[in-house]
Amino acid sequence: MTKRNRFGVTAVVAGLALSGAVAIGLVAQAESVPVSELREQTHIHGLAVDRQDPQSLLIATHHGLFRSGPDGKAERVSVVQDFMGFTPHPSDPGTLYASGHPADGGNLGFIASTDGGATWEQVSPGEGGPVDFHQMTVSPADPMVVYGAFGGLQVSRDGGKTWSVAGPLPERLIDLAASAQDADTVYAATESGLLVSKDAGARGRRSKALRSAWSR
Repeated sequence: MTKRNRFGVTAVVAGLALSGAVAIGLVAQAESVPVSELREQTHIHGLAVDRQDPQSLLIATHHGLFRSGPDGKAERVSVVQDFMGFTPHPSDPGTLYASGHPADGGNLGFIASTDGGATWEQVSPGEGGPVDFHQMTVSPADPMVVYGAFGGLQVSRDGGKTWSVAGPLPERLIDLAASAQDADTVYAATESGLLVSKDAGARGRRSKALRSAWSR
């Protein structure tokens, strides 16, 4: 590659990086943005129907929690922070759970909102935390049971106040979902397929061979 071409490539890369930074800056400052543009300007980490207003959708992003309605606009309802693991309480419409990163860096631990996402407080730093649960789920069978992925499969049986590592996580994990019928049954979506643990992920920890707690 000639020096001239190298300079051209460098300029293009720098231009793309700058345009990306501008887009991120815009969504970090905007209080409202069209849903069609939100997807292009930030990372979307989680979705949930707003059970206080079923016509609205809650959108957890790298730059805050947004609520979108039939008008196609997404309005930020939280502070600017990175919501990674995000899930609503299965029976209390006003309570939401999340994890992730504050705007100035670090980990948030396990956090909760009781006002539909407007304000958030840390419930617990988690085991070995502050944790950053990228995948998280609350059991509809027993909402006091919460699972999160950080240094293994973590489980709480008191609504997120205390945590322990139950066992290993499956490889190439995409997401977690707790069973609606059994609080000790949790499903894992992975790049190689759907797996299940019927003992809250604990079998791998009890096994002398440390076998996977997960099966197809």
